[in-house]
Formats: sequence, C-alpha cells, structure tokens
Amino acid sequence: MFSQVDVLHAPVVAFQTPTIEETDVGGGERAVKLLAQVTRLTRPGNYLGLPSVSAVAGFTRAGMPVGMQLLSRPFDEASALRAGHAFQGATDWHQRVPRVR
Repeated sequence: MFSQVDVLHAPVVAFQTPTIEETDVGGGERAVKLLAQVTRLTRPGNYLGLPSVSAVAGFTRAGMPVGMQLLSRPFDEASALRAGHAFQGATDWHQRVPRVR
C-alpha cells in the first residue's frame, strides 16, 4: 500500500466517542471489553510498527469529537507528523472543545 501512498487516513474508533461517564467502568471484564473496543482500529498500526498521528477531525451532532489517524510507512514518523501538521494548519478542529452537558 505504501508504494502508492505516503500516508493512510483512517478512523480512530468505529463508534461515537464515549463520554467520561461511559468509560468510567472500573476494572475487571468491563474494562477489558471497553479497552478492546476503543483500541480496535489503532491496534493494527501498532502491531505493524506504523507511525501514526491521531487528531480531532470534527464533531458529532451530539458535540463529541471525531478522531482520525494518519499512518505512515515504518520508520517514517516525519510523514505522519507532516500530514498531521498540515491538517491542523488547514482546519481548526483541534482548537474547538466538546460541548459540556
């Protein structure tokens, strides 16, 4: 794939970002299940040793942030960081905050 692209754009999670309340599950099996859900889309890049940058890429109608990750080829942290920097230079999502309930 990286012979044709410098950076891959992918979601961070496949569901709406949970609130702090929704993630305050204590320990045990509920925590293990939540951790598995939250890290499902970022694990492949970690296992493959792909540098990545995560950034806020918008907000849902409910006001929760939407995350994206930018992955680059192994040992090419500079490309992921340049892409993240360019994205933040072209948008202002990183300067916004979620609505407080």
